[in-house]
Amino acid sequence: MASVDSLPTELLHQICTFLPTPDLLSFGASSRLHHALSLMTLHTLRLGIFPSRIHGLASSLSCPIPETASSAEPINIVLPKGQSRSKDCVIRNQNRKAARILSLHGRSLRDLELAIWSLEKPATDQIAKLARLRHLSIRLDHPHTRHRDLRPNHWREAERSTVWNSFFGDPKERPATDSLPAEPTSQGRSSNQIQSRPVFGELRTVTLERAGITDWQLQRLLEENPGVEELYLRKCTILTEDFFAWLAGSSFSQRLRVLRFECCDTETIDARIVPYLEALVGLEDLSLSSCPRIPNSEIQELARESWPKLKYFALPQLEHAENSTSIEVDPAYK
Repeated sequence: MASVDSLPTELLHQICTFLPTPDLLSFGASSRLHHALSLMTLHTLRLGIFPSRIHGLASSLSCPIPETASSAEPINIVLPKGQSRSKDCVIRNQNRKAARILSLHGRSLRDLELAIWSLEKPATDQIAKLARLRHLSIRLDHPHTRHRDLRPNHWREAERSTVWNSFFGDPKERPATDSLPAEPTSQGRSSNQIQSRPVFGELRTVTLERAGITDWQLQRLLEENPGVEELYLRKCTILTEDFFAWLAGSSFSQRLRVLRFECCDTETIDARIVPYLEALVGLEDLSLSSCPRIPNSEIQELARESWPKLKYFALPQLEHAENSTSIEVDPAYK
């Protein structure tokens, strides 16, 4: 009886392009030839790693950011009970499994969505090796997840971290600090400025949820990926007005088409960023939802006068209708 391996390689590759991602990964694990074929075919991976199946389902249903890069079927991996007894244990094993999967199947990835609790090494090191990425989504916000080792306010914000330094420059040349660049030297350059090969270089879309990334780290990531046209930032509470000032003065003021900066109620994100937003004349999609310190009136005025290409925008503050619709309850319902 003829086996599937007797088919021409070109035909096998064509067949693989129609397989759902879970089936393609299973096919790739069956032999070396199949693994090579799966690597050639797997361009999109939506990966979630959770302590339980219900956590994965809740995360998928509550995902607030639209899927712009792909509609590929997500893969949710459930950790064994022994690997999810504490918060640190969950995070450690999530990153280990993510690194393992990316090392085996990430060679040809162009679209990556990763949903875990927190980003650490070795996962960041493996993501940094995906030189062909066009769309990068890191989802660290899972507000409906409960665990005995999590504080009640755990999902409100993230702490700043140096792990984001893996996504730009050369790790051997990178400074240890994750702060903003030092003052310019006499030669006109910052003492922390780095000239090195970009880690990605061809990103088009960047999505970060509850990321503890700083102004300087995000600036460096975008500088090395000048083709970024869509930027989705949710609960990135470490960012300040300095990032928007840089954004307005960079080439992204003309190039950026989509900016969704949401769920950030910090003292530095208020009316002071409005003049910088005005400089982003190429915007077609803008959302400042749940950023209550930014006045609605100024954003509405800019939408009318300064953004001729704007097709969609969401106001920072929720406007309550004067005549709200009441919900009637059937008293006989029990």
